[in-house]
Amino acid sequence: MHTWHTEIIALPAEKTTQAELAFALAAAFAEDRLMRDLLGDDAWEEIRQPYFELQLAHADRAVTLTNAEGVIGVLLARSPQARMPGWRSALQAIKVRKLLGDKFGASQQVAHAISAKVPKERHWYINQIGTLPTARRLGAGHEMLSALATLRGQDPVYVDCERKMAGFYQRAGYELIAAIDDEQMVVMGLR
Repeated sequence: MHTWHTEIIALPAEKTTQAELAFALAAAFAEDRLMRDLLGDDAWEEIRQPYFELQLAHADRAVTLTNAEGVIGVLLARSPQARMPGWRSALQAIKVRKLLGDKFGASQQVAHAISAKVPKERHWYINQIGTLPTARRLGAGHEMLSALATLRGQDPVYVDCERKMAGFYQRAGYELIAAIDDEQMVVMGLR
């Protein structure tokens, strides 16, 4: 049995908490194949931390998993009540465009393909979920999904992921909603 503490944090949070969440996500996604393929290894190494700092703005809840060493897992989710004003959304897009440079267009094509496959109903959305390598295959990810499942009430939860990760979500009760044919991505849902 693992000694973890699960916490649900409303976002935005204090700057130190947000920095800690971004740091943990940057560490969890250090070897992210999709981002490395899109940006290149060196560029991904350089922008990982600021990229996840920007990702925090797209969520209004974080589920964290901590142990004696600190944060070992983070799940960022957007609740059905989350609203980002148009000006703030535009500002976020400018920041991401600046960070990704000429790869911004390709990232937006993927985002639009995914968005088109997500059912248009009231729902939660998992923006990011990651665990440190030392916490993988020990149930940490499912612990965070379980906390979100309790938080969601009756609302469905959707997430996009690489096709190879579909089994992880299926073991947590998610079902395949749609495949994104041009990408190796799928949309999974918990209804």
